[in-house]
Amino acid sequence: MKFAKDALAGILDFLLPSACSACGAGGSEFLCETCKKALGNLSGRHLKSTRTLEVLAPFLYDGPAKNLVVDFKYHGIRGLAKEMAVFMARRIEGLGIAALVPVPLHHARIRERGYSQTRLLADSISRITGIPVVNCLKRNRYTTPQVELSGRERLSNLQNAFAFTGPFSPEPVAIIDDITTTGTTLVEAAEVLPVRRKIGLVFAIAGEDQDLV
Repeated sequence: MKFAKDALAGILDFLLPSACSACGAGGSEFLCETCKKALGNLSGRHLKSTRTLEVLAPFLYDGPAKNLVVDFKYHGIRGLAKEMAVFMARRIEGLGIAALVPVPLHHARIRERGYSQTRLLADSISRITGIPVVNCLKRNRYTTPQVELSGRERLSNLQNAFAFTGPFSPEPVAIIDDITTTGTTLVEAAEVLPVRRKIGLVFAIAGEDQDLV
Protein backbone atom coordinates (compact mmCIF):
# COMPACT_ATOMS: atom_id res chain seq x y z
CA MET A 1 0.00 0.00 0.00
CA LYS A 2 2.82 2.39 0.87
CA PHE A 3 4.51 1.67 -2.49
CA ALA A 4 1.25 2.43 -4.31
CA LYS A 5 0.89 5.73 -2.43
CA ASP A 6 4.50 6.71 -3.19
CA ALA A 7 4.03 5.85 -6.88
CA LEU A 8 0.83 7.89 -7.01
CA ALA A 9 2.58 10.82 -5.32
CA GLY A 10 5.34 10.69 -7.93
CA ILE A 11 2.84 10.73 -10.79
CA LEU A 12 0.98 13.66 -9.25
CA ASP A 13 4.24 15.58 -8.78
CA PHE A 14 4.94 15.14 -12.50
CA LEU A 15 1.45 16.04 -13.68
CA LEU A 16 0.74 18.73 -11.10
CA PRO A 17 4.02 20.44 -10.13
CA SER A 18 4.10 21.87 -6.62
CA ALA A 19 6.54 24.72 -7.32
CA CYS A 20 7.83 26.92 -10.14
CA SER A 21 11.19 25.60 -11.36
CA ALA A 22 12.60 29.10 -11.88
CA CYS A 23 11.81 30.75 -8.52
CA GLY A 24 10.51 27.94 -6.28
CA ALA A 25 7.18 29.65 -5.59
CA GLY A 26 4.39 27.24 -4.75
CA GLY A 27 1.73 26.64 -7.33
CA SER A 28 0.42 24.30 -9.97
CA GLU A 29 2.61 25.34 -12.94
CA PHE A 30 6.06 24.28 -14.06
CA LEU A 31 6.81 27.97 -14.63
CA CYS A 32 4.77 30.65 -12.89
CA GLU A 33 3.39 33.64 -14.78
CA THR A 34 5.78 36.04 -13.04
CA CYS A 35 8.79 34.00 -14.15
CA LYS A 36 7.42 33.61 -17.68
CA LYS A 37 7.32 37.40 -17.96
CA ALA A 38 10.73 37.81 -16.32
CA LEU A 39 12.31 35.24 -18.64
CA GLY A 40 10.65 36.94 -21.60
CA ASN A 41 12.40 40.17 -20.60
CA LEU A 42 15.74 38.37 -20.05
CA SER A 43 15.73 36.39 -23.28
CA GLY A 44 18.01 37.62 -26.02
CA ARG A 45 19.84 36.69 -29.18
CA HIS A 46 22.87 34.94 -27.74
CA LEU A 47 25.43 33.38 -30.06
CA LYS A 48 28.44 31.12 -29.63
CA SER A 49 30.75 30.64 -32.59
CA THR A 50 32.78 27.45 -32.77
CA ARG A 51 35.32 26.44 -35.39
CA THR A 52 32.62 25.07 -37.72
CA LEU A 53 29.21 25.90 -36.25
CA GLU A 54 27.25 28.84 -34.92
CA VAL A 55 25.13 28.04 -31.85
CA LEU A 56 22.08 30.14 -31.01
CA ALA A 57 20.36 30.43 -27.63
CA PRO A 58 17.74 32.62 -25.98
CA PHE A 59 19.59 32.59 -22.62
CA LEU A 60 22.91 32.47 -20.88
CA TYR A 61 23.19 29.71 -18.27
CA ASP A 62 22.42 31.75 -15.18
CA GLY A 63 19.64 32.57 -12.73
CA PRO A 64 16.17 31.24 -13.56
CA ALA A 65 17.32 29.85 -16.94
CA LYS A 66 19.85 27.67 -15.14
CA ASN A 67 17.21 26.50 -12.67
CA LEU A 68 14.99 25.36 -15.53
CA VAL A 69 17.75 23.35 -17.20
CA VAL A 70 18.74 21.63 -13.95
CA ASP A 71 15.13 20.66 -13.13
CA PHE A 72 14.47 19.52 -16.70
CA LYS A 73 17.67 17.56 -17.20
CA TYR A 74 18.49 16.18 -13.75
CA HIS A 75 15.25 16.25 -11.74
CA GLY A 76 12.91 14.64 -14.25
CA ILE A 77 10.60 17.62 -14.78
CA ARG A 78 9.74 16.74 -18.38
CA GLY A 79 6.89 19.23 -18.59
CA LEU A 80 9.42 22.06 -18.75
CA ALA A 81 10.23 21.10 -22.35
CA LYS A 82 7.22 22.98 -23.68
CA GLU A 83 8.09 26.10 -21.63
CA MET A 84 11.72 26.08 -22.78
CA ALA A 85 10.71 25.39 -26.37
CA VAL A 86 8.72 28.64 -26.55
CA PHE A 87 11.91 30.68 -26.11
CA MET A 88 13.98 28.43 -28.38
CA ALA A 89 11.36 28.72 -31.14
CA ARG A 90 11.49 32.51 -30.92
CA ARG A 91 15.28 32.42 -31.28
CA ILE A 92 15.04 30.89 -34.78
CA GLU A 93 12.12 32.97 -36.06
CA GLY A 94 12.75 34.23 -39.56
CA LEU A 95 15.74 31.96 -40.23
CA GLY A 96 13.87 29.61 -42.54
CA ILE A 97 14.84 26.49 -40.58
CA ALA A 98 13.54 23.45 -42.47
CA ALA A 99 14.23 20.65 -39.98
CA LEU A 100 15.04 20.03 -36.31
CA VAL A 101 17.60 17.33 -35.54
CA PRO A 102 17.93 16.44 -31.83
CA VAL A 103 21.37 15.44 -30.56
CA PRO A 104 20.93 11.72 -29.88
CA LEU A 105 21.48 10.17 -26.45
CA HIS A 106 22.83 6.67 -26.02
CA HIS A 107 20.08 4.15 -25.22
CA ALA A 108 21.74 3.43 -21.85
CA ARG A 109 21.56 7.13 -20.94
CA ILE A 110 17.90 7.23 -21.90
CA ARG A 111 17.26 4.25 -19.62
CA GLU A 112 19.07 6.01 -16.76
CA ARG A 113 17.20 9.28 -17.20
CA GLY A 114 13.92 7.85 -18.40
CA TYR A 115 13.70 10.15 -21.43
CA SER A 116 15.73 12.06 -24.01
CA GLN A 117 15.66 15.74 -23.14
CA THR A 118 16.82 16.73 -26.63
CA ARG A 119 14.00 14.84 -28.31
CA LEU A 120 11.42 16.36 -25.94
CA LEU A 121 12.72 19.83 -26.78
CA ALA A 122 12.74 19.16 -30.52
CA ASP A 123 9.20 17.74 -30.43
CA SER A 124 7.96 20.75 -28.43
CA ILE A 125 9.61 23.25 -30.79
CA SER A 126 8.07 21.37 -33.72
CA ARG A 127 4.58 21.66 -32.24
CA ILE A 128 5.06 25.43 -31.87
CA THR A 129 6.64 26.12 -35.25
CA GLY A 130 5.45 23.32 -37.52
CA ILE A 131 9.09 22.53 -38.40
CA PRO A 132 9.51 18.76 -38.72
CA VAL A 133 11.78 16.72 -36.46
CA VAL A 134 14.19 14.45 -38.32
CA ASN A 135 15.78 11.75 -36.14
CA CYS A 136 18.68 10.97 -38.46
CA LEU A 137 21.60 10.65 -36.01
CA LYS A 138 22.53 7.94 -33.53
CA ARG A 139 24.97 7.73 -30.64
CA ASN A 140 27.55 5.05 -31.37
CA ARG A 141 28.74 4.56 -27.83
CA TYR A 142 28.12 5.50 -24.23
CA THR A 143 30.21 8.54 -23.27
CA THR A 144 31.17 10.26 -20.04
CA PRO A 145 28.92 13.30 -19.39
CA GLN A 146 30.66 16.37 -20.81
CA VAL A 147 30.03 18.29 -17.59
CA GLU A 148 32.57 16.03 -15.84
CA LEU A 149 35.40 16.75 -18.29
CA SER A 150 37.86 19.50 -19.16
CA GLY A 151 37.79 21.22 -22.55
CA ARG A 152 40.53 19.00 -24.00
CA GLU A 153 38.92 15.83 -22.60
CA ARG A 154 35.58 16.78 -24.13
CA LEU A 155 37.06 16.67 -27.62
CA SER A 156 38.43 13.14 -27.28
CA ASN A 157 35.34 11.95 -25.39
CA LEU A 158 33.05 12.62 -28.36
CA GLN A 159 35.29 11.69 -31.26
CA ASN A 160 33.34 9.30 -33.52
CA ALA A 161 30.49 9.27 -31.00
CA PHE A 162 27.81 10.04 -33.61
CA ALA A 163 26.72 8.48 -36.89
CA PHE A 164 24.29 9.48 -39.61
CA THR A 165 21.49 6.93 -40.09
CA GLY A 166 19.20 8.83 -42.46
CA PRO A 167 16.83 9.95 -43.75
CA PHE A 168 18.38 13.00 -45.38
CA SER A 169 17.07 16.24 -43.97
CA PRO A 170 15.96 19.40 -45.78
CA GLU A 171 18.11 22.48 -45.19
CA PRO A 172 18.84 24.54 -43.23
CA VAL A 173 18.90 22.38 -40.12
CA ALA A 174 18.85 23.31 -36.43
CA ILE A 175 20.62 20.72 -34.26
CA ILE A 176 18.89 20.69 -30.87
CA ASP A 177 20.46 20.39 -27.41
CA ASP A 178 19.54 21.78 -24.01
CA ILE A 179 22.81 23.54 -23.17
CA THR A 180 26.27 24.07 -24.59
CA THR A 181 29.56 25.08 -23.02
CA THR A 182 32.40 24.56 -25.49
CA GLY A 183 30.08 23.55 -28.33
CA THR A 184 31.87 20.21 -28.74
CA THR A 185 28.75 18.02 -28.68
CA LEU A 186 26.98 20.07 -31.32
CA VAL A 187 30.08 20.32 -33.52
CA GLU A 188 30.65 16.56 -33.44
CA ALA A 189 27.00 15.89 -34.27
CA ALA A 190 27.08 18.47 -37.07
CA GLU A 191 30.15 16.92 -38.66
CA VAL A 192 28.35 13.66 -39.47
CA LEU A 193 25.19 15.38 -40.69
CA PRO A 194 25.50 15.54 -44.50
CA VAL A 195 23.91 18.93 -45.06
CA ARG A 196 25.70 22.17 -45.86
CA ARG A 197 23.54 24.68 -43.97
CA LYS A 198 23.21 23.95 -40.25
CA ILE A 199 23.22 25.71 -36.90
CA GLY A 200 23.06 24.64 -33.27
CA LEU A 201 20.10 25.65 -31.11
CA VAL A 202 20.17 25.35 -27.32
CA PHE A 203 18.20 26.82 -24.44
CA ALA A 204 21.29 28.27 -22.74
CA ILE A 205 24.98 28.92 -23.31
CA ALA A 206 27.29 28.35 -20.31
CA GLY A 207 30.72 29.70 -19.55
CA GLU A 208 33.51 27.11 -19.64
CA ASP A 209 34.29 27.61 -15.94
CA GLN A 210 30.67 27.37 -14.72
CA ASP A 211 29.27 24.76 -12.39
CA LEU A 212 26.57 23.19 -14.56
CA VAL A 213 24.59 21.37 -11.87
